[in-house]
Amino acid sequence: MKLFKKKRKRMLTKSFRPEGIRFACTEEPVPAFPLNSNSSEILSKLLFQGDLWSALDSLWVEGLLEPSDKGAWIVPYTIYDQLNSDEDSDLFHVLAIPFAKSLEMQVDSSSHVGDRDFRISVEANHPDYGPLREEDPYRNGRVFVIDDQHIAALTLEQARVFDLAQGNDVNWDSLEDRMGYLAAVKDAAEKANAGIDKYLASEEYAFRSDAKLDMRVDSPEEITLIPEVEGMKSYGIGSGEDLLTGDIKPVITKAESGYQRKRLVLDKDLCSRLSELPKGGKIKGTGVPKLLTNPEQIIPEGFDLSLFSERVKGIKTKVYNSRPYIHVNKTTGGWFDAVPKVDLEDWSPAANLDEEPTESHGGDGFQVPEGLSPETYRELVKRSRETGEEYVLHAEDWVRIDPERGEKFDKILNTLTRQENGTYKIPAGAVLDIYENLQLLEFVDKKLLPEEVELLPDDLPVIDPPETFNGDLYPYQLNGFRWLTRLNTHLIGGLLADEMGLGKTVQVIAHFMNMKESGEKGPHLVVLPKTLMENWKREIQLFSKGKLRIFLYERRQRSVPDSSFQQVDVVLTTYDTLRRDQTRLGRIDWNMVVCDEAQYAKNPTTQRTCAVKALKTKHRAALTGTPVENGLIEFWCIMDFVQPGLLGSWADFRKYYERPIIESGEEKREEKIQELLGKVKGHYLRRLKSETLDLPPKNINYAHVSLSKAQLRIYREIADAGKTGGRGAALAAIQKLIMFCAHPSALTTDYNIRPKIDISDCPKLKATLDIISGIQAVSEKVIIFSDFKKVQRILRQSIHERFGIWPDIINGEITENRQCIIDIFSEKQGFNVIILGHQVGGVGLNITAANHVIHYTRPWNPAKENQATDRVHRIRQRKTVNVYYPIVKEAGFVTVEDRLNELIKSKADLARDVLRPTADRSIKPEEMMECLSI
Repeated sequence: MKLFKKKRKRMLTKSFRPEGIRFACTEEPVPAFPLNSNSSEILSKLLFQGDLWSALDSLWVEGLLEPSDKGAWIVPYTIYDQLNSDEDSDLFHVLAIPFAKSLEMQVDSSSHVGDRDFRISVEANHPDYGPLREEDPYRNGRVFVIDDQHIAALTLEQARVFDLAQGNDVNWDSLEDRMGYLAAVKDAAEKANAGIDKYLASEEYAFRSDAKLDMRVDSPEEITLIPEVEGMKSYGIGSGEDLLTGDIKPVITKAESGYQRKRLVLDKDLCSRLSELPKGGKIKGTGVPKLLTNPEQIIPEGFDLSLFSERVKGIKTKVYNSRPYIHVNKTTGGWFDAVPKVDLEDWSPAANLDEEPTESHGGDGFQVPEGLSPETYRELVKRSRETGEEYVLHAEDWVRIDPERGEKFDKILNTLTRQENGTYKIPAGAVLDIYENLQLLEFVDKKLLPEEVELLPDDLPVIDPPETFNGDLYPYQLNGFRWLTRLNTHLIGGLLADEMGLGKTVQVIAHFMNMKESGEKGPHLVVLPKTLMENWKREIQLFSKGKLRIFLYERRQRSVPDSSFQQVDVVLTTYDTLRRDQTRLGRIDWNMVVCDEAQYAKNPTTQRTCAVKALKTKHRAALTGTPVENGLIEFWCIMDFVQPGLLGSWADFRKYYERPIIESGEEKREEKIQELLGKVKGHYLRRLKSETLDLPPKNINYAHVSLSKAQLRIYREIADAGKTGGRGAALAAIQKLIMFCAHPSALTTDYNIRPKIDISDCPKLKATLDIISGIQAVSEKVIIFSDFKKVQRILRQSIHERFGIWPDIINGEITENRQCIIDIFSEKQGFNVIILGHQVGGVGLNITAANHVIHYTRPWNPAKENQATDRVHRIRQRKTVNVYYPIVKEAGFVTVEDRLNELIKSKADLARDVLRPTADRSIKPEEMMECLSI
């Protein structure tokens, strides 16, 4: 008989190294990350330290686990900067690393600031390890490495005191540098609540590391930028302009009574930024419209532009973009009248998108002048060509001119016959040619007549993707590809608004390949959210098999020469990169511009939207499954990008479409929507999964469970506190109740200290694990959605304990590591589980390897929930999709989950209405309040 049980050997050991926390595997074979990529035999060996392996898996996903020597990994000490100690408290517990503590700290000086040997020393007193000084022991960022088994972590503020006290950038021979050193350390010490010696306390220094920018409009051709440093007037600086009169003094001294002095010290980086402002802060000439449309073009990085941007929105000088076009009217006798016009599109920052557009210039509203005469436009083009500037001052406002478009506008008009009434007479057969030639000039036909259907035929060209296209298109995708081809043939634009999950990306890739095979060279530009960059790259590589050359234009690649663009077929960039580099990317002659998730450029007056609309291209397309999020103005804005002028001006659109649709009853609303869809016919294509795909059925399953007795008591306490504490307390209580229903431990910070999750505490969790057990029995895969990090980790630990697998967790942006996890999840045979946040479910991911979805906690927007389910219920899904909603329900009152479920169901029809703002479908906090009444 064995009297003592042999202690199980730990497979994973931990030690603290100067470079980070080292975890080493003591047995072979060494598992690989992500853990889900390992065999079941290897995973079974990890069960003893399963929580620790899971924590390392999470760090690998976040890019915080680096390979070291064989069988070992390093977690850098930057983990203290990149993880939130509240949200990620369980990770710190499992890793057994200390939280950052605010320690007693003393800051002392040696000598005085007038002495070149002046220095400042810092000491923190740790209750367990005693005094901590620079290099005694070794410090790496926010961590002192005591020995290989112990570290002490500092708060961010205390680490900054240690960093500044080293004085690495100080020129000790410069009195001003030493003063700046003293001021910076003293300022940091006070923010860290550190003690300071008498000398430091007696020296009156104010330290400033940032400045705000104000502005003064001197004339339409001159604006003065005025920096504002906090408290500067008390140091004798009357105006921020005094800081720009010459060399910027880093130390400003003001004599007080007697021998007292007080000094204002400006940080070196701040001085550098101030010196980069134009001389005297003066922005002149064409710098004015550049500043108004994109301040970041003019102002160095690092300034707080929040207040500045508000001032910009309020100035009276306007900036317009000119759009020359030819308006075609059909006359008798088979002829057409061509009327040359030039519209002005307001590019000025708008204080309020709900302001009513006005018809004339002047006043305080949002002004849109009627336009320019062709003669005036020609004069402005001439001035632009002479000065070499894209902006020209006209009637106290600035007008953006593209000389190339102006020349082509003239060239076309010179080939036509001018009539006495100022119009141009053109034969019917030439209309199509004008369309093709003038699309480069933002051609607008504002009034397509029924007789002119040959310009936008209903029939699509009979053409198939090139043989080099590596894939098969569904019939509706083939039609989408042909639709894009027709747009290209006529050089017009279109919005592909297929419902999410129908494969908009692949239709565009087939179009890219067809253009290349037909001899149409790129480059084509795809503008997209950062989260989709990797997905587009992978899809292009997959379907073109390397035939399409790709270039990812991001921050690190922004120094490449313009000629680089001509050497590739497709350039991928983000909306924010385009906004920053709009001047550069706006110079490129793109063949086609595609805006994916086009709702990112939905606001007519933002810099992002202006940058998109300013791109030069023959052919435009926008892609989005949700063209209306907050208002129909977004639909107008997207259509104005793909086919400028089709829906008229913003004011016209509001008058004839937006207001009747919003304010009318359902019958009149539907009539107006059909009229609007008729207006965009040929430029707008939307297909629904229910109409185009023979998808497997989607079964909805509700699992109603009760609260445990222990839960019920605490649930009542939370609800009562929320009900009696005002609106803020009520909203906080609702959020707490949602997490509490998920599991009581979600409201605590120490659940991972316990060896196991207590299933009896939470019937909802037990019911969910039973659902997963049924999925395991048929060897299928499931995605679980929840937006709460603590709930996600409770789910992972519970699933790990019950099924012996490591479900990966993905939140936020899709990076290379996260995409790898999705690939492994999809490719691994048999049963598997992955946990996602709903925000991940809203981006272009395909996870059809799973056919089960559990919405463990639910978002307050039914559309977002539907998008998450659509990650599974989409193209290439072969199995029946089962969607599960475990809901806490009680007989005596309406629970928070029951109420949320009722509201989501009530808004289900709204979620299917593409022209109804998604914001209208979201659940309002007030709608949830009654669930606090128990």
